[in-house]
Amino acid sequence: MIILDYMKSDEVRVLALTKGETGLNIIKLTQEMVGHEEPATAKQKNPKSIRALFGEDLMKNAVHLSATVQEAEAELKVLFPDFVAPIGKILI
Repeated sequence: MIILDYMKSDEVRVLALTKGETGLNIIKLTQEMVGHEEPATAKQKNPKSIRALFGEDLMKNAVHLSATVQEAEAELKVLFPDFVAPIGKILI
């Protein structure tokens, strides 16, 4: 199953984070909160992360986090065609 097909297979909640003026380490904090892409690894490295607690496998890992700014921009265009970041570029 392609990831986009899976993401559209049920209800989803989408949160688009932008860096804002200061950033406040939002990328690092979000990555730590979400955890490793593979839930089994997340359970070892950060057992309180979202993926460690709720992920099942690589495809059903509870939450999607874009890997790059370019990936985030492309994904947001698909999900929210009219979205415009309030300040600067979209960051993950």
